[in-house]
Amino acid sequence: QAQSHWHGSLSAYCTPLFTCVSTFHTLLVSHYMSVLSTCLSSTAGVVNPRRVLFALLVVFCLAFESWTFSGFTEDDKQKKDAVRDVTHLLQISVKKDWPAWWSNARPLQEALACAIVLSLLFFTSWPTAGSNNRIKSTGSTIPRAKQSRRKPSPGDAGRTSNLQRKADLGQQQPPADTHAAKYVNELQAKAKSGDIAGAEAVAHQMREAKVPLTVVCYGALINAYAKAGSALGAERSLNELIEVSNGKPNTICINIAISACAKAGDVAHAESWLMRMPELGVEPDVMSYNAVIDACARAGNADRAEYWLMHMRESKVQVNVISYSSVVHACAKAGDMSRAESWLNKMEKDGIEPNVICYNAVIHACARAGDCNRARGWIDRMISRGATPTVNSYSAVMDTLAKSGDVEATEQWLLRMSKEGVEADIVSYNMLIGACARAGDTKRAHQWFERMQKRGVAPNTVCYNLLINIHARVGDVDSAVHRLNEMRNVGVLQDRVSYNTIIKAFTRNTDADGAERWYHQMRASGIYPDTVTLNALIATCARAKDPNRAEHWLKTMTAMGVEADSTSYSTVIDACARAGETARAGHWLEHMASVGLQASLTCYGTVIHALAKLGDVQRLERVMDLMHSQGSEANNTMYNALISACAKRADIGRAEKWFSTMVKAGVRADVVSYSALIHACAKSSDLARAECWLECMHEDGVEANSVTYNSVINACARAGFPDRAEAWLERMDAHGLSAGVLTYNSVINSCAKAGNSARAEQWIERMCERGVKPDAVSYSTLIHACLKSHNPLRSEHWLIEMLSDGEEPSAFCYGSVIQGFAQAGCLPKAEQWLECALAAGIEVNSNSFSSVISACIRSGEQEKAERWMQGRSDHGIPTGSVKECPATTRGKQGKAGRGTSGQQHSKTSREPQEAAS
Repeated sequence: QAQSHWHGSLSAYCTPLFTCVSTFHTLLVSHYMSVLSTCLSSTAGVVNPRRVLFALLVVFCLAFESWTFSGFTEDDKQKKDAVRDVTHLLQISVKKDWPAWWSNARPLQEALACAIVLSLLFFTSWPTAGSNNRIKSTGSTIPRAKQSRRKPSPGDAGRTSNLQRKADLGQQQPPADTHAAKYVNELQAKAKSGDIAGAEAVAHQMREAKVPLTVVCYGALINAYAKAGSALGAERSLNELIEVSNGKPNTICINIAISACAKAGDVAHAESWLMRMPELGVEPDVMSYNAVIDACARAGNADRAEYWLMHMRESKVQVNVISYSSVVHACAKAGDMSRAESWLNKMEKDGIEPNVICYNAVIHACARAGDCNRARGWIDRMISRGATPTVNSYSAVMDTLAKSGDVEATEQWLLRMSKEGVEADIVSYNMLIGACARAGDTKRAHQWFERMQKRGVAPNTVCYNLLINIHARVGDVDSAVHRLNEMRNVGVLQDRVSYNTIIKAFTRNTDADGAERWYHQMRASGIYPDTVTLNALIATCARAKDPNRAEHWLKTMTAMGVEADSTSYSTVIDACARAGETARAGHWLEHMASVGLQASLTCYGTVIHALAKLGDVQRLERVMDLMHSQGSEANNTMYNALISACAKRADIGRAEKWFSTMVKAGVRADVVSYSALIHACAKSSDLARAECWLECMHEDGVEANSVTYNSVINACARAGFPDRAEAWLERMDAHGLSAGVLTYNSVINSCAKAGNSARAEQWIERMCERGVKPDAVSYSTLIHACLKSHNPLRSEHWLIEMLSDGEEPSAFCYGSVIQGFAQAGCLPKAEQWLECALAAGIEVNSNSFSSVISACIRSGEQEKAERWMQGRSDHGIPTGSVKECPATTRGKQGKAGRGTSGQQHSKTSREPQEAAS
């Protein structure tokens, strides 16, 4: 406490002294060389007491400045924080380590300069008359009252006239270095203004005029290139200085080049220059190392940053806060939170107080890792150590929370920032509004937008774009347009993102006209569209199911010179495929490959599935070959689509070929793959092959599902093997799979094909017992089975059951019952069901009328036959093969009529089987 009090008292007296000394040093050091030059150019014995006092003051300022600043770190010198903190300056002055001060190179250099000046001043005599005249002749500024009043001697007059003539001659013919100085000043002025081309032109003129370029000239060029962000230009100038110039580069020139490489992210060149410095006779200083460490930090290379910091320590170059800050930043950029924290702790142990930049780097690392609580802890620690958090400290955490969609937590951090005296900027508010946009909370976003304006923070383009996007995401076109018009009214610049977001709003509403209207407004505003703009237009047309319009905008895009990407082509391909225009989709897919664009798997999948629905196997195979030629590998879904397409055509050989290709390509077959193969076998009525593939499926460890068993049972039904169908149904139950209506329909169909209607009836009853409700296919298959068993009464029974169950019988069901009774010679029943079918509005087919007419003819009821023939004509049904029916009254119907009817019946009997499959 006593020491602190002493420092405070000393500060009160010494602060004016230090201020005066600093001011004098600033004013006088610029005249230091001129004073020395004047002393050297004066003839012997010419010394003025005022000049002596002037020189002593310069010496005092140099000594005091050297002694005071030798204790500062390089960071203090750069930032001049220590100059502002007088108490800190005095503490350094009081606690000065004198041996360390004398070992410093700077005070020794300046002490030598002071000795030279004092020697020149004190080892001379006082003024004489001759010297006064000489001083006058050389333009001395000594006051007139101090000069000798005696008459000059002739010799003096001669000497005076000679000096005068030399002075006049010197004024008339300026020395050559004046011309060089003009070039140097011009080069420095152009380099400082950023006119690199002009500076290079002056350098070229100097070379032509044989005026050597000095280190100062090259330094100006290097600095100009570095400011322009051209590390290549800075290195070229530095190499020219090394190779061409007579002088050698200084530390500043090399440091500027290293910094330029660091900003360009060229770590290798930055390290190379640092390693070359000893070879060039230049010792690296703290700024040299810091520039290289900064390059590593920008690249996120924490290992190299740490290596150079350790190398810096070994070289006995004083490590400062910037050195540690860069290493911490490197660890943070690499996402290594623990490593960044470790270096910050080492920094404190080494007695270097971390600055705000160091803390912010660690906070940013924690936030990027998603550990906001840890970031909060570092902010608290930062405050406890006396450092004031900045808006970036809080924004790092807010950004992470906003991107995760945590609106509540983002709001709390913004409120905490305001509470602790840090005013939120537009970036912070944009983060919060963006979080509301991600959460779809339009109301809250508007509230924060209004609150931001009340706090005096003006919204920018990004802010308005976020609001437009909120409305666009929900398809609220009117509100989005209102915000864009508001931007115009308040003078906020609209950019390409503003218009692109508006157009996307129309995309969600599938309003192609509105999207095109705003596209034209965008062009009228002088904003040129980009790929995103035209992709939005193409997507709008695609969602509106207008492939022609989508194609138009893709062609416009290429005509305008806007680069079409894979999304552009994929959207057009998707629009064509969804419209069923697979040929156009295939054309654009091939065109896309021809321009060197790689279609995505999703794009290929869209075309493949569209072709699979059409069963176009040949085009499917061509698309698969194109995909393989582009280096893309088909996935399981694509192979399954191709195998299913082959199965639809009952092409078991082709299906098995592509299944084998899939397995060889390393794509694992799943239940869909095997089910498609088994379905192909079922379509081919190849039961043995279907059962074989099902066994292979179990051996491969793939569990069969209901669809798989349905396909096998369907194969049994097509082959007419009810025993095998029932066995597979039991196996299905054993595996815990519940049989559905399709499964039971296949079993019933197998019984029907075997001509066992009683067995089919048992299965429909068992089906009802298990809680599976029969559908129209179940009843129609059973009715047809009874017809094949020549049991029309059972067919009628199940037709009545079907009606009572609420299922609407089809023309096939009515026709089966009508034909069954007609063939059995029960004409009244046949006529009754035919009338019921007509009354129900069923489109009765010709076979039903023909069977009734034939039954009437067989029973000799000519009038009824003619009446039913007329009824058939009234319903617009062709007369078919029974138009000669009146002739059958002479008993000529015979086997020919029954044969025709039988053929028609055989044709219709296949309908329920196909429906079941």
